Amino acid sequence: MSDDIKKPREEYTAQLPSLELNKLAIGGARPVRASGQTCLTPLASMKATSSYNEDTGRSSTTYSAELTPKGVADYAKYLSNAVFIGFTGQTVTGLKGLIKSKPATPVIPETLEFLLDDADGAGTSLDALVDSCVADAFPSIRQLLLITAPETNGGNSKKDDEDNNIRAKIAHYPQESIINWHYEVMNNKNQLTMLVLKESVTKRDGFEVKAEEQYRHLALVGNVYQQELRDKDNNIVSKMAPVILNGKKLDRIPVRLAKTGHNGKSVIDDLVDANMEHYNLYADYGNKLHESSFVVWYETGVQNGESANCTMGPGTKWDGAEGATFGVLQPDGNSDGHRVALKDTEHRLSNLGADMLKDSSAVESGAAKALDKVSSNSTTVDLANTISKMVTQTLKDIADIWNVSGDISYTLNTDYDPTRLDYQMIAAIGDIYDRGLIDKEEAQHNLTQGEIIRADRDLNEMNKNIDNEAQGLGANDE
Repeated sequence: MSDDIKKPREEYTAQLPSLELNKLAIGGARPVRASGQTCLTPLASMKATSSYNEDTGRSSTTYSAELTPKGVADYAKYLSNAVFIGFTGQTVTGLKGLIKSKPATPVIPETLEFLLDDADGAGTSLDALVDSCVADAFPSIRQLLLITAPETNGGNSKKDDEDNNIRAKIAHYPQESIINWHYEVMNNKNQLTMLVLKESVTKRDGFEVKAEEQYRHLALVGNVYQQELRDKDNNIVSKMAPVILNGKKLDRIPVRLAKTGHNGKSVIDDLVDANMEHYNLYADYGNKLHESSFVVWYETGVQNGESANCTMGPGTKWDGAEGATFGVLQPDGNSDGHRVALKDTEHRLSNLGADMLKDSSAVESGAAKALDKVSSNSTTVDLANTISKMVTQTLKDIADIWNVSGDISYTLNTDYDPTRLDYQMIAAIGDIYDRGLIDKEEAQHNLTQGEIIRADRDLNEMNKNIDNEAQGLGANDE
């Protein structure tokens, strides 16, 4: 039986490289380039060593796992000519923008409103904490929220708790921090009975500040929620003991999990794979362009020492030996094969959600544009709903532990209607209204649904302003 708290679950180990690759792709060209061979595969020649056997008159080539000394220099040049275009990052930014295009809707009892301004005890607002959850939902397949608080015996007054900041806190753990877990059937329910979370803590020695890892072990022991801490060397920092929240021992681990992936894949795995394929194709394309951009000068019919001209360029006169010829070798710069492959990959990226690749000059109907976004929108709606559910459940757990009653919910925006009214539709609504087929309320409702009128506008107040303007009055001239 292993007692090493750092030993991860096999599933975690298998999924971590994919998560790291996804986050590199979202980060853009600089982290991708800095990752070297993680994202850009070297050519086989860069790991090859050739030798010639004089006895047999044959040459042979061996390949190693590492770059050869010459391969290191060749790879540096290969990397410098590779261009990574941030299709993944721009797509994720756009999809996050859909969610944030309208504010979230929190419904929280007054007693818990402090969470809106400080959800984690470090001054992070609830909206900012949820933004982090949304950002992690795209590259990862799981994350969780943990309820924490300074422990008390439950005898403090409400004022004492407020004065000493004895309040509920929400800690967010992304996928890379959730290294081990286990579920068991208890009381006829499948319950989380073991969870190991990797954390980063800072320690100061004078003016030197270092970040170190520590490990938090959460467990149900005898149907009671308990916890222990260990350092990076597996030494126990605090022994396993029951966690007291608001004077209570809990019969479950107070975490809420959000699973935004499917079958071990995140929602952007396919997009990232296509983006990396494009990057590797561009490396070949860029290096071919680089090599073919230099001409090669040659001279024939010259004996050693006959020609003293070794410099080529403007202002240089060439004096060749008698009977010598001079010319230029022009490399083949044909890169059509690479260009076609790049365009094919860009088309796949477009289909996978990278709308910035679409040809803006192409004629596309409003219906086609709407259909183009259906897939990405439905995925984003599912993701937003999953995060909303995780946050809502966490807030309800806090209310239950702290004996707070009232309606509780947290709902992210899911209104991503791609069919915003164009000029023709606006004119059509106006025409139908002028012909008396619909009243003003119905016309304004359609304009609101089409995001021509802001959703938060008071239509009665707006109509009052319209009447005043028609009479030449200002808003304050009544």
